[in-house]
Amino acid sequence: MKATGGRLIYSLDDPYIHLAVAENILRGGYGINAAEFSSPSSSVLYPFLLALSILFGFGDWGPLLIGAIAGGISVWLVAGFFWTHAVGPGNSPGAWPLLALAPLIAFALNAIALPMTGMEHPLHILASVAIMIGLEAMAREGRVPIWLSIAIVLCPLLRFEGMALSLTALTLMMWCGHRRMAFGTGLVLGGCLLAYGLFMHSLGLPLLPSSVLVKSKISAAAIDGGNGSILDMAIANVSDATKHYWGRFFATVALCLLGALGWHIRKGTLEKSKIVIFVATEATLIAHLCFGAYGWFNRYEVYAVAVLLLGTVYIFASAPLNTRSKLFRFTLICTALLVAVPQYVRGTFDTIATSRDIYRQQFQMHRFATRYFPFDVAVNDLGWVSYDNNAYVLDLWGLGSEQARKSMTVNGRQTIESTEALSVGHHVAFAMVYDDWMHGAIPIHWCRIGEMNSHTSILMPGIVTFYLIDLRREAEMRRALAAFRSTLPEGVTLAILPCPAVPLAKNAGFSSAPGLR
Repeated sequence: MKATGGRLIYSLDDPYIHLAVAENILRGGYGINAAEFSSPSSSVLYPFLLALSILFGFGDWGPLLIGAIAGGISVWLVAGFFWTHAVGPGNSPGAWPLLALAPLIAFALNAIALPMTGMEHPLHILASVAIMIGLEAMAREGRVPIWLSIAIVLCPLLRFEGMALSLTALTLMMWCGHRRMAFGTGLVLGGCLLAYGLFMHSLGLPLLPSSVLVKSKISAAAIDGGNGSILDMAIANVSDATKHYWGRFFATVALCLLGALGWHIRKGTLEKSKIVIFVATEATLIAHLCFGAYGWFNRYEVYAVAVLLLGTVYIFASAPLNTRSKLFRFTLICTALLVAVPQYVRGTFDTIATSRDIYRQQFQMHRFATRYFPFDVAVNDLGWVSYDNNAYVLDLWGLGSEQARKSMTVNGRQTIESTEALSVGHHVAFAMVYDDWMHGAIPIHWCRIGEMNSHTSILMPGIVTFYLIDLRREAEMRRALAAFRSTLPEGVTLAILPCPAVPLAKNAGFSSAPGLR
């Protein structure tokens, strides 16, 4: 907050999309604009949770509070699981080594940096951890804990990636003889997803959120159709996974677990609880390899890392070959945790820089669009500009506009024609975009009137270009830019540019005026 002008600023721009949707939910709408339905949120439940937090007066702090509580409970549950199954009361390696586990577990679950992203991922991790612990308890005790059923229902509603683990858990529940409970839980989950689908259909939106469809070619192919089968895309996703640290590691662990399963079968030491945990872990890793994503500030794969930690420690901690000593168990836990820690320690310390970058760039864009030039605007990086903004925001990237998403090319880009049609159709007065993302899709008559360089250290690109589209407002926008420039924080510069005169593009939809580009 010292680096962000005393404000709480998240390390991503994305939570402000959820907050904008939450605002509109409280107004009786759904999406980022009051007069237009859209589904930019990557979660079914999260915007409604944020709507409640806004209703109770938490405002911008709601995402942080929800994420911090979920992260803390996850660390507590994982620590208890490790203690119960891999260390054990009365078999302690000593107080100091156990105290060392606490920060390792926190970093391994990314529980410090992840809440500062302001997203739903800590809740997804908590639901995944609860399912794993609940499955082990079910196999060992012969009954289904009620919270296991709740976690199975919530997991896909928090993140669609949770569907693989939830379906696997329902299958294992049936395999263990709890068919009635599995049927009832599955019925509730199916009913929730059906209700969400009907809700989206009633709004004229696709079954999956636009954020999922834009970022996942597999999801887009399943909903919109297109070239290539889902199987081919899944194979391509596995191939792409080998380029990432976690993709390679997930594939390695999946193979090691198969080897461990064969070893236990050969020795006759395979217990029902180990089969259950093995299947749940293996299914999660394989599903993420086939359909999952990586990176984006260390948030997409963390739930699978949590499942992996619980599964590997549980399966290997009780292996024979004289490995039952407390030293081995403790070493195994530390080794498993240290695999994850380096990736997330870096992300934790990057949080300060990324929050500062969001403050210098997206928050300043929000200030200009709401305080200095409060007119309808087009952007290609949705977030702060849409939150707490009563003007219309056209998202050229397609997250906040279904029309814009459908007009994108197969390469995920707009064309000059589609950009022109969208801006004219929605009567936007100006645009704030990354030129690098537009790849020549800027109409020639847009007036390139300003360039803000936030000199970001991590986020890229660092330069936002301001385009005037309604050329009648040139003098007004120049005055607004001049006033805005005097209030920019240290490290941010704004150049106000002339607009070279060029012939007006045919059918541009604007009258000829001075300052054409």
